[in-house]
Order: sequence, then C-alpha cells, then structure tokens
Amino acid sequence: MNESEFMDQIVGDKGIATMLGYLHVHFRPARTAHGWATPVSGPLGKGWPDLVLAKPGRLIFAELKSDTGKASPEQDDVLGALTVAGAEAYIWRPKDIDLIVEILRSASRPGRLGTGLAALDGSGAAGGGSKDRGAIRKPV
Repeated sequence: MNESEFMDQIVGDKGIATMLGYLHVHFRPARTAHGWATPVSGPLGKGWPDLVLAKPGRLIFAELKSDTGKASPEQDDVLGALTVAGAEAYIWRPKDIDLIVEILRSASRPGRLGTGLAALDGSGAAGGGSKDRGAIRKPV
C-alpha cells in the first residue's frame, strides 16, 4: 500500500479517522517549474506532518509512511518539536493499523507526556530519538 492509499484509509470518505469524527487537514504538493513542492514557510515547514487530525479533546499530528518508508531528519525534528511542545505526534504505517485504530478510538492520548519520544518497533521495545525513524511514535 502506498502513502496515498494509506491516507485514504485514514481520512478518506470511509476512512478510520473520518468515521470516528475527526476533522483533518493535509497540505498537498503542487507542480512547479522546478518539480513538486508544498508551499510552506518557517522553521517547521520542511518536515511538517502529512496529517493534522482534530476533534474535541484531541489534536494529532501524523506522518504517514509506507511499511518501508523512512522519515527524513527534518520530519523527525518537527515531530520531536511537536511532542516536546505537548502534542501527540506519530509516524504511522499500514502494518500498524490496529494500533492506529486504538489511538484514534481512545478518549485521550495514550501514555503520559514527557520530554522525548518512544518508538514502538512492533516488538514492544522502546527506544527514542531519530535513530528510531520509521516506527510509530508516541509521547512518553
């Protein structure tokens, strides 16, 4: 499943987040004379997550990747900055759909907020920082 299909699974007309009452925003790139680009400004622009999901009591930032896709250093930096600021920020993959559904269905953020990120690598092992790029991230 590519990222576009995964996006539709999350926020399409029958997407999980849509069906659970989340509103969302996704900034799509546009073709320019120099290739594809997403118009952004500011230090968080490059690396901004694919999705912002909101409903009463929840604000979630999610970077969507294929099962083998890797986050860029800029994406890791932005997700880290959002998490340290108190936001829920994740990297989501199709293979983690059951955990994604659990996160979206929960009434509040899983875990407790701290100053860093923990990554779940599917085995339940936790790590942190950009060395864990590509894992689901959640506040610790």
